[in-house]
Amino acid sequence: LSEGLLVREQIARTNKDSTNYAASLQNIGVYFKKVGQYDSASFFHLKALRINEKLENYSKMIYNYQGVGAAKMHQDSFMVAKRFFDLAEDMYDLMSYL
Repeated sequence: LSEGLLVREQIARTNKDSTNYAASLQNIGVYFKKVGQYDSASFFHLKALRINEKLENYSKMIYNYQGVGAAKMHQDSFMVAKRFFDLAEDMYDLMSYL
């Protein structure tokens, strides 16, 4: 997995393809959530979030906020989870005005 991610990162940097790189990170976050590795899931969703913030890709940012929130909820970090779910909701509301 890490080797594939490094290759994907190199391709993204070479082609300046940040959108697909962020999508790959997001997918890895989903994978880690499914296998119960919630710290890793949060890490990859947050990494994707940083890229999506730079790209102003609001719909993907919502997905990343929800991904971190779900991972934190599984870790019984309910207050942290709520903050990320609230951020997702706020972003969704913002998008309805754009």
